[in-house]
Amino acid sequence: TPVGAGLIGLSVGQSINWPDRGGIEHRLTIVAVDQPQ
Repeated sequence: TPVGAGLIGLSVGQSINWPDRGGIEHRLTIVAVDQPQ
């Protein structure tokens, strides 16, 4: 998805903004990163 692609490479504390289909802007902030083993 476009949002998922926008998250690639971000670190904890970084954010992305994106508009939804209705044009409302949202912000997603990375709060934790987990690497499954």
